Amino acid sequence: MRNFGSGLVYTINDSTPVYGNACSTNDFMSHMNSQGLQIGSPAGISGALLGDIAGGPAGAVSAGIASFTTGYIGGGVWEFGQKAYECWF
Repeated sequence: MRNFGSGLVYTINDSTPVYGNACSTNDFMSHMNSQGLQIGSPAGISGALLGDIAGGPAGAVSAGIASFTTGYIGGGVWEFGQKAYECWF
């Protein structure tokens, strides 16, 4: 990475600027939340649909919440690993 004096950091392979604090705690949390929502939302919807088929409205609510939570946590952990690899290795 090279800094040309503008406060932005450029990679050698790409001319897209990234800020020097791209590995800050806030950036980690943003990426983890974004990925968690991207995975958790469809998982929650599909869990609610399957829960509705199997157990009616109560099954839809409980399965939807459980599926969303599991997808959100899984997506967040996955993105943490990706971001950690990007920043530290």
